[in-house]
Formats: sequence, C-alpha cells, structure tokens
Amino acid sequence: MHGDRAHSQPIVVLRILRWLFVAVMVTLLVGCSREPAENLAKRAVEKFHSQLEAGEFHTIYAEADEEFRKQGRESEILDSMRFVHDRMGRIVQTALIRSEVGQTTSGARVTLSYSTYFEGGRAAEQFIWLIVDGSTKLIRYDINSPSLEK
Repeated sequence: MHGDRAHSQPIVVLRILRWLFVAVMVTLLVGCSREPAENLAKRAVEKFHSQLEAGEFHTIYAEADEEFRKQGRESEILDSMRFVHDRMGRIVQTALIRSEVGQTTSGARVTLSYSTYFEGGRAAEQFIWLIVDGSTKLIRYDINSPSLEK
C-alpha cells in the first residue's frame, strides 16, 4: 500500500508543474500582447485628435467600428464632434491617466482615459478601441468638460 502512495506523489507533482507551466505561459502571452495593443491604441488617439482638430469628423465616423456608428444617427454624431471641436478648440496637452487591455473573442479591447487640455479648457476623455490584426477601430468616445456645459 505504501508503494502505491509513493508512486502517485510524482504524478501529482507533475500535474501541478504542468498547470504552473500553463499559468506562466498564459501570463507571458497576455503581458506580451498588452503592450503592442496599448501602443496601437495610443497612436489611434493621436490620429483621432489630429482628425478632430482638422475637422475630419466624417473620416473619424467612417473609420470607426460599427458599434460606434450604432450610437446614433450619423448626422447627430458628426454634430457632436463639431460641437466639441468648436467649443474646445485645439489641443494643448494630453496626459494618459489610465489604460486597460482585455482580450475578447473579436480581438483586444483597449480603454484609454486621458486628461486633456484644450484651448477652451480641461476635459476628461475616454476612448475604447477594438484592435484586430494590428488594425484599430473606435468603439466609443466620451468627453466631459465644464466648458461643454456652458
């Protein structure tokens, strides 16, 4: 009986080591995919800001994910972007406050929150991007500022 027990201990140890190996590999893969996804999203924010400043609202809309476009009629979304552009003016400075990267069945979902200083005042911006095969699509854009409430 003692022989069977001694024989089963190495099997348990091997199972534990196998699960530990899998956990380490998953952690490494998630860690490796986080940085490129986050960097792609940061570059997409820079592009969005450039397009917003240039008044390229339709381009932003056309390049966005279907989920973004479903948030309202095209004319309403474009009017909202135009209002932000006209009220807030040019961007003076941005600072990334928080980032989250998650994996979904359709790709990486990256949420970036910024504190942004425009000519017209400070704003809190949040971007949610879907990243699939190196391509970024805007899912959601939110901006909050006292300057937009006047």
